[in-house]
Amino acid sequence: MRPQSSHDEYTFDKRINTMPWYGWLFIVLALGSIVGSLLMLRDNANSNKVSKETIANVKAREAQFAAEEEREENR
Repeated sequence: MRPQSSHDEYTFDKRINTMPWYGWLFIVLALGSIVGSLLMLRDNANSNKVSKETIANVKAREAQFAAEEEREENR
């Protein structure tokens, strides 16, 4: 003879297989945040807001640093 338990087996199994509403809310918010971030990244992927003057300055500095490194290596 099996001893009587205080929990009904059906209720116990049902409680194990369910997740509270705030768990689902957390999952939906996390997925929404990920999808929203990816959409924003896609929208901003081709926007290059750096002026041509700034790009020219950066390339000039890179050339200057490369020349300095070459001089240091030749010492």
